[in-house]
Amino acid sequence: MNRETSQGAVAALIPIMGVVFIAFLIIGMAMPVLPLHVHQGLGLGTFIVGLVAGSQFAAALLSVRVGGSQRSNFGFARLLSKSSI
Repeated sequence: MNRETSQGAVAALIPIMGVVFIAFLIIGMAMPVLPLHVHQGLGLGTFIVGLVAGSQFAAALLSVRVGGSQRSNFGFARLLSKSSI
């Protein structure tokens, strides 16, 4: 791969990487606020705060499993068009 081709590939990937970074940043900003809201705002105990914080991890595990099997069944392009609706 010559230098010109690699620079073109990097230039094509930078916007995608920027969007992914911003998406993870926005999603990650809710995590420190959520336990405070559940405990102070709603007045629930620390056990419920732990359940709420842990539910995000459980939801991520489940969605990766379901998304992976759907990708295997339908293919990436079809799954992407289905998920955008």
